Amino acid sequence: MDIREEVRESAELRYAAMDTLRAISDFIKNNKPSVLLEGATVAKGAEVIADEEKRAMWRDWINFTKDMFEKQKELPCLMIDDIANMYEKRRPVSGQQKGTSESK
Repeated sequence: MDIREEVRESAELRYAAMDTLRAISDFIKNNKPSVLLEGATVAKGAEVIADEEKRAMWRDWINFTKDMFEKQKELPCLMIDDIANMYEKRRPVSGQQKGTSESK
């Protein structure tokens, strides 16, 4: 494979990963309980949603955010590994000769 094709494919994958991370971040921000409850107002002295329900919503949102963060924090590491592997393939390792079993 030509180096330009490999670089282009890697760049496209990294761009897709960054776009996915951005979409996840936007989803999390837009679905915070404070955003979802923004229009809920007190009606005639009674709250629309009880405090316990609000706490449960925040707890669920925090747990969801924590789970998403745990999953998405792998992506930047994988992107760095991808770049390192791409350059490592192109750079000969000193002390090894081409064609030996060690260099394969």
